Amino acid sequence: GRIIYDPVSLKIKGVSNLEDVSVMRLAMQRLCDDDADDVDMNKHHLVFKWSSIHPDCNVSFILARFSLHTITADFYLMEFPKILRELATYELGLKVLVNDAATENVAFLKLVSRREDDVLVIRNRYTGDDIYVIADYPHVIKRIRNALESSSKPTSKRSLRIEGEEIGLSVIEKLWWRVRGGTRAVGRLTLGGEHGRCPLTATHFKLDAW
Repeated sequence: GRIIYDPVSLKIKGVSNLEDVSVMRLAMQRLCDDDADDVDMNKHHLVFKWSSIHPDCNVSFILARFSLHTITADFYLMEFPKILRELATYELGLKVLVNDAATENVAFLKLVSRREDDVLVIRNRYTGDDIYVIADYPHVIKRIRNALESSSKPTSKRSLRIEGEEIGLSVIEKLWWRVRGGTRAVGRLTLGGEHGRCPLTATHFKLDAW
């Protein structure tokens, strides 16, 4: 697929599954044709990447990539064994599987993994080795942040609470404003008593694409 963007706003719109249409042609069509939004585009670009974990082997490459309207656990069930087979064919080991903890990833892992000492493990059917599953923590933190933001909205079905008290992002922001005392110098939210100080600014509560 090809990445499609709006040349006026410079925002990415999606990934086209029309291999014979150039990005420039679609961009010009977007400017000149009100019906350009009818171009069949995919919403997701899924990438499988292999990287060496050996300190003396700096090798990393893309194993497979897909342009998809949706990503499901069933799709993983169909494609993941093929990837394991290709890696085994070229005698490339797979010891750790890193994922961003998206909903479809979690659903897939529930189907194929087992839990050992609070660690998810997948058995490689082609080598017999265990593959240890870990989360990409920046993505996990982002998901926690998004959950807190959703919980703050009146229309949200999510209602995160601790001991019956709401813990949405708006509540944390109100607490931060109270702690900072109206001055920039006091702009810190202290967690865990005297330890674990976590500096926050107003921009942390104004979420955008960056």
